[in-house]
Amino acid sequence: MQGNLSGTEAWNDDQDGGEHKARVRRLADELIAEYGIEVLLDQYVLQPGVDADAYMEGIANSNRIDKVIAICEPNYVTKANERKGGVGKEGVIMSPQLYEQLQGGLSVEQRFVAVMFSGDQKPTMFGNSIHINMRDEQEWTDNIETLVRFIYNKPLAVPPPRGSRPAFLDEDPELAVSSGTAAMRGLRHAATAGRTVRPALRDLHSQALTLIRETDALEQYSASAVLTALDTLTPMQITLVEAFKLLSIHETLQIGDWLNLLDGLSQAIEEKSHYSGVYDHVRLFQHELLLHVVAAAIELEQLDFLTALFKHPFMSRRSGQVHLVTFTNMRFNPETFDPAYARESGSRWLSSTAHVLLQRGEQRNVSRALLVEAEVLLILAALLANMQRQGSSAPRIMNWYPTVTIHAEGAGDLPLFQRWISSASIERWGSIYGLGNDYDLAAPVLKSVFQEQLLSFYDRDSSLAYYSQVDRWGSQP
Repeated sequence: MQGNLSGTEAWNDDQDGGEHKARVRRLADELIAEYGIEVLLDQYVLQPGVDADAYMEGIANSNRIDKVIAICEPNYVTKANERKGGVGKEGVIMSPQLYEQLQGGLSVEQRFVAVMFSGDQKPTMFGNSIHINMRDEQEWTDNIETLVRFIYNKPLAVPPPRGSRPAFLDEDPELAVSSGTAAMRGLRHAATAGRTVRPALRDLHSQALTLIRETDALEQYSASAVLTALDTLTPMQITLVEAFKLLSIHETLQIGDWLNLLDGLSQAIEEKSHYSGVYDHVRLFQHELLLHVVAAAIELEQLDFLTALFKHPFMSRRSGQVHLVTFTNMRFNPETFDPAYARESGSRWLSSTAHVLLQRGEQRNVSRALLVEAEVLLILAALLANMQRQGSSAPRIMNWYPTVTIHAEGAGDLPLFQRWISSASIERWGSIYGLGNDYDLAAPVLKSVFQEQLLSFYDRDSSLAYYSQVDRWGSQP
């Protein structure tokens, strides 16, 4: 676009008038030479023989003129307001169009602008319109771009494309609470704005606990009933994992808060029933939640969180007594679900629970390999904790039932464990198990536990051993 501009001014024949005239000429020259704007200026055009009145009226009404600027200083303002001389005539011509601009607001083209060269007043015909100050060299430098953008209709601040109507306006308020989406919005706003996330995280924690506590037992047990009931809890589970990822990305993850959340959920679920199959949907919810949080921690390399998770003592209340347990208390016992699923589906999976978890993971775009890696870390943590446990006051540890790892053959390569071929990588990841930053300790212990204990759950020549490349762990720098 080529900018076409007309400038209007007034000057006296005294010294100040000469200086003012020179500054106006300087502005016009700069706009032409440096910014590619075609300028019609009194000084350029009004030569002997030119009809001044016709020139001024032509400018005000010309389709060739995109913008008109009025160079304001006290002499110009006085003449414009009192309708004196050429400036007064210009005012009479411009006033109707200026009035239309001021009355139309943003709905009409902004064609006229006052540029202040001296003084603080502009002609009354400009009303309360915003002007541009160029009264000294600093203001000239600061605001020349503003003037050029005005001429070209290219403001510095441009609104982004309008988005879609927010989905939450149409969502069921009860669903917004049960899925945690309302609290998640607050968490996202706080994280992106750099504000404290704890109030929103507490809201999310509270809503998750309320959902679990208000979840009913199955009226009649069946695998399909378990999965249907689990589906009602899944939106909250997805929200919790998204919150974990969001806070990790924004480096605002408070590990203690997350462990307290998992602890609270564990206690709320245990209050329902510890072993009863009629609450298998909440037990499976918990198992799957932990699996996906650990998978997210692998993706985002939240090693500090994993270290704390594997060491943290969780509360367990049984028979009126409080016990300390590890994360293994959150595992799902498939002894009721797996036979029921096999009967109802007619399938013979090695683990029906594994089949369901992997299928649900694929629906959430979580790879089979990542879920297998997450479960391997959990199993290793349980095995290592059992080896290190000393004294009856230590948290009680249970084995982590293998589920998704049973179907490792469909996972393909396991990138995390293939990185453990590097001694530096296995040393780093070994720290989550309290093995310290010592390759000579981490590599042999992890290889031994993996090969001698973890693989005892499977065929020692299983695909898990092949895809993890355990035989090569620590073999390279």
